[in-house]
Amino acid sequence: METTEHQAVQTIVAEYNRISASQAETPGKHRPRFSQIDAQTYDSMDWRVGFLLSTDFAEKQWRPVICGHVVTGDIIAPIGVNAALTPAI
Repeated sequence: METTEHQAVQTIVAEYNRISASQAETPGKHRPRFSQIDAQTYDSMDWRVGFLLSTDFAEKQWRPVICGHVVTGDIIAPIGVNAALTPAI
């Protein structure tokens, strides 16, 4: 019998594999999943929070991006902006 924890891990792995395959097969067409509010509006907050939290798993590598870099500046600032509504893509 599968535990709840095992099912959760399998769900995460399946989503990772789906994203990985999508980016490998058609990299220009990949789009993140946003929560749909209505036919014209999407909420990107869950995706942005998840992205920023996941940077903790490789903190050393993400630190220059999160904290800003001399050459690139703050390239992910739009992700951290507190605008909950994103127009439909």
